[in-house]
Amino acid sequence: MALEKSIFDDEMIAKILRENWDISLISYKKMELGTANCYLINSENDIYFLKEYQSEILESQIIIEGEILERLQVENIPSAYFINTVTNDKYIKYRGHYVVLEKYICGDSYDYYNFPDAMLSEMAVMLAKIHLALKGLDLPSSLDEEWVKTDAILKYRKLQEFIEEHKEDPFYEKIKEDLSYKQSILQENQEKLRKAFIGITYKNSHGDYQGCQLIGDGDGIKAVIDFTAACRLPVVWEIMRSFIQTSRASRIDGKIDIQGLCRYVKAYWEYAPLNACDVKSMPYVYVYQLLRSTYGYKEYLLTDSEDREGLISFAFWRTRMCREVLEHSEEIVDELVKVLGVNI
Repeated sequence: MALEKSIFDDEMIAKILRENWDISLISYKKMELGTANCYLINSENDIYFLKEYQSEILESQIIIEGEILERLQVENIPSAYFINTVTNDKYIKYRGHYVVLEKYICGDSYDYYNFPDAMLSEMAVMLAKIHLALKGLDLPSSLDEEWVKTDAILKYRKLQEFIEEHKEDPFYEKIKEDLSYKQSILQENQEKLRKAFIGITYKNSHGDYQGCQLIGDGDGIKAVIDFTAACRLPVVWEIMRSFIQTSRASRIDGKIDIQGLCRYVKAYWEYAPLNACDVKSMPYVYVYQLLRSTYGYKEYLLTDSEDREGLISFAFWRTRMCREVLEHSEEIVDELVKVLGVNI
């Protein structure tokens, strides 16, 4: 679900490719992938992937992503790479947006609902390999100590004030209910949830790891894409989020498959073990981030995104999963302890 309208039309894409990469455009197709505007490019000689980043993306993020892709190649993690321009640059800037070109990776791509559950264990192992491959890189921090301590309640109040001025909105009642729920749970449990971050493991990670960021090849993973959000963050957050964002039970039914989650964590664990604090804190770290996030609601209410209904639908789903995980958090920890055989 692209957050912004694209800056490109047919003529502009052809001009950009010709002037910057000396590529002649035959045809292109807009791809519904993630929050950026992405295009499948057919040229005379090859197929490419053109990515137009959101205007909020900084040059430093593009530079870091390029460095990560080079590191992954060295470590034999299958991924894409930036194609140099005619002036030997990794990216260009056009109308306030950074743009990169990659070789298109042929294979199976996945939306938010069709990633094969049979590949989830391999997906967990691939995440562990990424964590090991990115060790030592100087990446920005996310969900760190400063973030944990800051108060997120004020932004809910601002959105609640806004929605009260727009009672004609078709989703008024649902948005009001969700915002009130998340704010109240956060107020009641903020201090308890903050303690879940004590002693947990932080590593360099993908930052947005999920099924739609993978390219498949038959029954296996062929490549991992889109490291724009790469940063240092809690390992258990990326593990649990990636499972919930990808599992069919979560995506289609809004339910958490606890046994499936345990298998996913165990697959990761066998490649890169976690500590006891990670295990007992996993659902609470995930929920705390969800409770603090207004993503989807804010974009729907305050921006002119071209996919406002998709964004609000995603926001509703995330709040539903927040309720689901909170309801089953103790059971999740108990089952993880049994499967992993740890003492907490």
